[in-house]
Amino acid sequence: LAAEAMPGLAPEAAEDLARSIRARMQGRGFAVGSNSRTAPFIEQNLRDFLACLEAHLEGRSFLFGGSPSLADFGIAPQLYEALLDPTAGAILRESPRARAWCLAMLRPEAAGPFETWATLQRTMEPLLGHAAIFLRWSSANARAVRAGAAEMEVDLGGFSWWQTVGSPQRYHEKSLRELRRKYQAVAG
Repeated sequence: LAAEAMPGLAPEAAEDLARSIRARMQGRGFAVGSNSRTAPFIEQNLRDFLACLEAHLEGRSFLFGGSPSLADFGIAPQLYEALLDPTAGAILRESPRARAWCLAMLRPEAAGPFETWATLQRTMEPLLGHAAIFLRWSSANARAVRAGAAEMEVDLGGFSWWQTVGSPQRYHEKSLRELRRKYQAVAG
């Protein structure tokens, strides 16, 4: 991350910056719901998502075919940041197509048309199942934020997710509200 943030930085200065970033970020997992109870689920869910993504990217450059879509621009940067994390990065490096896609999305180039749902469906539906997990969490988080709760718990497909609720979760509540508003506008 230090090298990404400041290319050309002398190795000693980059290591100093890396130490500073690690010190700042250590202990902040609570802000995103990472704790001793959720960490195994987070890692397994990442592995499962990457397995679906690996299968989906076989024979295609982007999520919807030969050209990047908003979905590519939404997901790839998140995974790219994970690639920079020691734990998540090690998991991501086990998925060569997903890793290559993340790196290609730094400077994407259209290579063909979008595919039809008929050609995407078999491998896209498992990816969408992971979106459903996030939306279940996001809905529970929104209820907790609106209720002013100090913590929340939600069943995520057989896993009981628990976390404290603080200021980072207010952003998620706001984004879910906006997503629902936009969906209602097009769904009629």
